[in-house]
Amino acid sequence: MQAARYAGEVGGDAPEVRTFVADELRAAGIEPDRVTVEIMPARVGWREPIRVSLASAYPVTIPFLFSTTLPLRSSAISRGEVNR
Repeated sequence: MQAARYAGEVGGDAPEVRTFVADELRAAGIEPDRVTVEIMPARVGWREPIRVSLASAYPVTIPFLFSTTLPLRSSAISRGEVNR
Protein backbone atom coordinates (compact mmCIF):
# COMPACT_ATOMS: atom_id res chain seq x y z
CA MET A 1 0.00 0.00 0.00
CA GLN A 2 1.47 3.30 -1.07
CA ALA A 3 -0.13 5.07 1.89
CA ALA A 4 2.20 3.31 4.35
CA ARG A 5 5.23 4.40 2.36
CA TYR A 6 3.90 7.96 2.15
CA ALA A 7 3.21 8.02 5.91
CA GLY A 8 6.82 6.94 6.45
CA GLU A 9 8.03 9.75 4.18
CA VAL A 10 6.12 12.47 6.04
CA GLY A 11 6.87 11.03 9.48
CA GLY A 12 3.51 9.62 10.53
CA ASP A 13 -0.18 10.45 10.56
CA ALA A 14 -0.58 13.72 8.66
CA PRO A 15 -3.50 15.36 6.83
CA GLU A 16 -1.78 14.84 3.48
CA VAL A 17 -1.62 11.06 4.09
CA ARG A 18 -5.35 10.93 4.84
CA THR A 19 -6.07 13.05 1.76
CA PHE A 20 -3.94 10.68 -0.33
CA VAL A 21 -5.86 7.66 0.99
CA ALA A 22 -9.22 9.34 0.30
CA ASP A 23 -8.16 10.25 -3.25
CA GLU A 24 -6.98 6.69 -3.94
CA LEU A 25 -10.23 5.24 -2.59
CA ARG A 26 -12.28 7.58 -4.79
CA ALA A 27 -10.17 6.61 -7.81
CA ALA A 28 -11.04 2.96 -7.08
CA GLY A 29 -14.76 3.79 -6.85
CA ILE A 30 -14.96 3.49 -3.05
CA GLU A 31 -16.57 6.16 -0.89
CA PRO A 32 -13.92 7.33 1.63
CA ASP A 33 -16.51 7.96 4.38
CA ARG A 34 -17.33 4.22 4.39
CA VAL A 35 -13.72 3.31 5.24
CA THR A 36 -11.98 3.62 8.60
CA VAL A 37 -8.31 4.62 8.31
CA GLU A 38 -5.90 3.97 11.19
CA ILE A 39 -2.26 5.09 11.13
CA MET A 40 -0.16 3.79 14.02
CA PRO A 41 1.90 5.22 15.59
CA ALA A 42 0.91 8.80 14.89
CA ARG A 43 4.56 9.90 14.64
CA VAL A 44 7.65 7.94 13.61
CA GLY A 45 11.35 8.59 13.28
CA TRP A 46 14.06 7.10 11.09
CA ARG A 47 13.55 3.36 10.39
CA GLU A 48 10.69 3.01 12.91
CA PRO A 49 7.76 0.88 11.67
CA ILE A 50 4.47 2.52 10.76
CA ARG A 51 1.25 0.68 9.93
CA VAL A 52 -1.63 2.00 7.82
CA SER A 53 -4.83 -0.03 8.19
CA LEU A 54 -8.11 0.28 6.32
CA ALA A 55 -11.40 -1.31 7.37
CA SER A 56 -14.84 -1.32 5.81
CA ALA A 57 -18.02 -3.38 5.74
CA TYR A 58 -19.25 -4.60 2.35
CA PRO A 59 -22.99 -5.27 2.12
CA VAL A 60 -23.99 -8.57 0.50
CA THR A 61 -27.61 -9.25 -0.41
CA ILE A 62 -29.10 -12.32 -2.03
CA PRO A 63 -32.76 -11.54 -2.76
CA PHE A 64 -35.25 -13.59 -0.76
CA LEU A 65 -32.46 -15.40 1.11
CA PHE A 66 -30.40 -13.07 3.28
CA SER A 67 -28.55 -9.81 3.69
CA THR A 68 -25.30 -9.41 5.58
CA THR A 69 -22.13 -7.40 5.64
CA LEU A 70 -18.63 -8.73 5.19
CA PRO A 71 -15.81 -7.05 7.11
CA LEU A 72 -12.96 -6.08 4.80
CA ARG A 73 -9.55 -5.15 6.20
CA SER A 74 -6.16 -4.38 4.79
CA SER A 75 -2.95 -3.12 6.33
CA ALA A 76 0.59 -2.37 5.26
CA ILE A 77 3.75 -1.66 7.22
CA SER A 78 6.58 0.61 6.15
CA ARG A 79 9.50 2.33 7.86
CA GLY A 80 9.88 5.96 8.82
CA GLU A 81 12.10 8.00 6.53
CA VAL A 82 12.33 11.14 8.68
CA ASN A 83 15.39 11.58 10.88
CA ARG A 84 14.15 13.28 14.05
